[in-house]
Amino acid sequence: VVVGPVVDSHGTYAAAKLVPLQQKFPQHMFVHAQYFRVPMELHAATDICLMPSRDEPFGYVDIEFGLYGALCVGFLVGGLGKMPGVYARATSYNR
Repeated sequence: VVVGPVVDSHGTYAAAKLVPLQQKFPQHMFVHAQYFRVPMELHAATDICLMPSRDEPFGYVDIEFGLYGALCVGFLVGGLGKMPGVYARATSYNR
């Protein structure tokens, strides 16, 4: 399951790569690249929270999913990095 609004070029790139995968594997993947209110059951069923954004002022999403045990994968920017996960340092901030 991949949900969330596209707010920068990195999100646009992620959506462009993930939407075709959903079309190829419709019974195994759901991609909704717009705002989506995530039910608590989905938080609890998630293993990995992908955060492709390079601009995350607070990082509330990693907390939401981290409280249910999901690891966050994203860039170590703004408020991200508070919860367990895999974080990369951004080397370019071009949008």
